[in-house]
Amino acid sequence: MRIVFHGENAASFSHDFQRLVGEAAQISVLPDVLTDSAHSQTYGAADVIVGGRFSADLPQPRQLQLFHVPGAGYDAVDLDAVPDSAVVCNCFGHEQAIAEYVMAALLERHVPLADADRHLRQGEWTYGAGSPERVHAELAEKTIGLLGFGHIGKAIAARAKAFE
Repeated sequence: MRIVFHGENAASFSHDFQRLVGEAAQISVLPDVLTDSAHSQTYGAADVIVGGRFSADLPQPRQLQLFHVPGAGYDAVDLDAVPDSAVVCNCFGHEQAIAEYVMAALLERHVPLADADRHLRQGEWTYGAGSPERVHAELAEKTIGLLGFGHIGKAIAARAKAFE
């Protein structure tokens, strides 16, 4: 079986994978940009490709069985260009980290902690009594829109419930 790790991100997994499969597979690592005919030939002969991008401008693997995206999404994969013989999959396990990042970004957007910290450190704390809205917006009773409700969407929704 010929397995190609295409691109810098995918290549970072190749050594661990090689240790797992040993001699059972022929592993090749290719750069993001296929610069010569040897790269194109190797890519075109792959049974499995691990990479973040697949498009019609890349060599079309004649016997591709699996295209694996080593990340959460597959928005850079042109599904129409993937041969019918191949399954496209991504990996999960990123949902907690991504959900925490999303919640931190939401909090920073509505409760500008970095600005407050900077002002405090510069001796510019000018907080006055009054409505909390004067200090920051609140996430309570807000609506959050999620595009997709897979592992990541569900993890974000679970964390957002804390702000009901």
